[in-house]
Amino acid sequence: PTRRSSDLEIRMIRKAIDKTGRPMVLSLSPGPTSLDNAAEVGQLAQMWRISDDFWDVWANTKAFPQSLTGQFAKTAAWAQYTRPGNWPDADMLPLGQIGPVPGYGKPRVTSFTPEERQTLMTLWAMARSPLIVGANLTQMDDATFKLLTNRDVIAIDQMATHSGEVLHSGDVIAWTADLPANFPEGYTSAVALFNVGEGVVTISASFEVYGLEEATYRVQDVWAGKSLGKLKSIENLSLEPHTTTLLLLKKQ
Repeated sequence: PTRRSSDLEIRMIRKAIDKTGRPMVLSLSPGPTSLDNAAEVGQLAQMWRISDDFWDVWANTKAFPQSLTGQFAKTAAWAQYTRPGNWPDADMLPLGQIGPVPGYGKPRVTSFTPEERQTLMTLWAMARSPLIVGANLTQMDDATFKLLTNRDVIAIDQMATHSGEVLHSGDVIAWTADLPANFPEGYTSAVALFNVGEGVVTISASFEVYGLEEATYRVQDVWAGKSLGKLKSIENLSLEPHTTTLLLLKKQ
């Protein structure tokens, strides 16, 4: 359909849903939604796709398939429009066994490395994108199950009250998220540090660099599942290519 008829169809669907008097979630998948339509789409739907089809590709210079590195700019641009009832959708998670009819490529185990899989989950959670698994659940391995069921990652995705990209310097990208008072164990902030480059990077920075208050924080490494103790800054954090560190912080 033309853009005009497509817009009309969406309005008609919204009107029909409202007439039922029952709560429903309207999820739109028109391909990449334009930022110019952010206000209107937020009035009509709860979820909408922000990119072309996303697949298990780290980098791609073409629009299709959408790559993981390409989603950083997309999610950052849409972060300001994420709020209760409005969830820009970075697309399904191509993890685990993709098949029997993937829609792109042959049936396969995801092409993402274990490190890239954590980067994917971290970005989706920090961006508060819907977490929809695009995989064969009957063939899920233990590593994928563990990745998808990390309680802290899911809690960040579902409970964060504000999030966004706060730094992009060379190959390092940083996101922060504000967490509500009822977040597990009283953590108040999440910080994600990504290395999207092809070389190792070492990070030493105060938490102020990421827009947080100058203070001492109790810090939990989410993916390692361990406490890092009380810290005023990040010191000599080494990030391998395509990896991420996800931290929970609580001011002491």
